[in-house]
Amino acid sequence: GILIMYDVTNMDSFNHLSYWFRNVEENASPEVVKVLVGNKCDATHIRQIEKERGEKMAESFDIPFFECSCKQNINIQEAFVTLARKIREQREQRG
Repeated sequence: GILIMYDVTNMDSFNHLSYWFRNVEENASPEVVKVLVGNKCDATHIRQIEKERGEKMAESFDIPFFECSCKQNINIQEAFVTLARKIREQREQRG
């Protein structure tokens, strides 16, 4: 599985998401499970990317989305558990 992460306080990191998704599509298995993560959600005073933009980006790639804060330990476990659960579900479907 792959966590694709951008920094909600850095527009350049968000603008590079399409490149990173394309890179994953070109170099990883087509079935690889992906989760999009917007990091530094605790930095509200310097936020540049609203949560809704991250949600729309994830929706366009049909993948789960989380806003997290590594510093404050917000949604870290949830993102990884979702990634692991999706991988398990995918394996169970394949048999």
